[in-house]
Amino acid sequence: MVLPLLKVVVSVMIVCASGMPAKFDPNDGYREYIVWVPHARKAVGEAYPDAAAVDFQYVGCEARSPTITACKYKYWMKDAQGREFGVYVTVEGDNKSGRALSVRTEKTDS
Repeated sequence: MVLPLLKVVVSVMIVCASGMPAKFDPNDGYREYIVWVPHARKAVGEAYPDAAAVDFQYVGCEARSPTITACKYKYWMKDAQGREFGVYVTVEGDNKSGRALSVRTEKTDS
């Protein structure tokens, strides 16, 4: 009975340890990246309702002020006719309130 329990504990420890950073860094941009993704996804869906997202890439975040961050994402889309195109989405948001102040989309062929 002890051996199966030991296997479970060891495997959980390996999974947890391999998927987590060694040290939490609040300034690594991860929080901003996650917070603004739903706003970017909604903007792409509204701008291109007949296209489906094929891929998604986080481009980066930049501080515009101590409380305002602009995060940029790139979506690769495919329309109903099978044509593919890229869409850059920039979400500018207030970190304190969690509100998106502006969301811009820009279509690109690359």
